[in-house]
Amino acid sequence: MKSTWIALGLCLLVVVAGCGGGTAEIKEDRLTVGKVQGEIKVGMPASQVAELLGSPNIVTTDEKRREVWMYDKVSTDRVDTSSSSFAGLIILG
Repeated sequence: MKSTWIALGLCLLVVVAGCGGGTAEIKEDRLTVGKVQGEIKVGMPASQVAELLGSPNIVTTDEKRREVWMYDKVSTDRVDTSSSSFAGLIILG
């Protein structure tokens, strides 16, 4: 009888722990045209640009051998809002 109560207690613990899912974190620091135009200036050091906008997805050089940073935030930012729960019932007899 004691082992039945222990098993039921463990099952309840697993079910309760499974229901405690995390919440999706939505980042408010979005890369927008306004942010780029307002904060990035010509001649600004690359380290400061990286601090403000983050690391670029692609770094290339143009025909004048200037470094060009490309940001593709649409395909890289993702918020996982799906969740699943699992509940099990074990009948010990």
